[in-house]
Amino acid sequence: MPDEVTSIGRIVWFPPLPDVPEPMCGRAFAMVEAACMSDAGTGAELTEPRRRLGPEIDTFATIRAPALGQFHMDPEQPMPNDGDGTLLTDFPAAAIDALVAMAGPDADTPLTSIEIRHLGGALARPATGEAAQPTIEASYLTFAVGATPIPEVAAAVRRAAEAAKDVLAPWHASYDYYNEVGASVPANAVLPAASYRRLQGIKATYDLDQVIISNHPVRPADVAA
Repeated sequence: MPDEVTSIGRIVWFPPLPDVPEPMCGRAFAMVEAACMSDAGTGAELTEPRRRLGPEIDTFATIRAPALGQFHMDPEQPMPNDGDGTLLTDFPAAAIDALVAMAGPDADTPLTSIEIRHLGGALARPATGEAAQPTIEASYLTFAVGATPIPEVAAAVRRAAEAAKDVLAPWHASYDYYNEVGASVPANAVLPAASYRRLQGIKATYDLDQVIISNHPVRPADVAA
């Protein structure tokens, strides 16, 4: 894909609930999503090989920017959920087989979605200025998520999300990305070493009292992690 395209492959499970559209209710789908910042003709040319596969539902179309909020089918209102993900150096056929064997469309799982997102492009080029993490050199990103409406479901969703991440362990990058790691781990377990050291220096200069905290906290170099 050219840099103008962001693409995602997903396995999605739709729960058998009254507010789920009838054609999808209680079913699993393999989905391809793509956003193309180009003209309609180029978009049609790039998506044509996927359309030749005969998808059950085809919604590729030119849309206005505000409609992008509905693109990933995330709930419009906040809802409890849990998930986990990581960056991948590659996603070859062996990785696809491993993921589908663990979480194929017929899997009995509490997850609602497992996705593989295509990276590269501008993310792989160093950002200008003094960014703590100026580039993401991984080629792909994986993320698994499930709804947790009641506490009894939360533990099962967490185990399933971690299993989806672990099955791709041979292709994990050496670092992760803040927004995709669901576990409460320190920042040095998420960031590249150089990025963590830079943020440690900032904390030591401006935030020795630990006022700024996050799910993946950075601690000054003189404070035990």
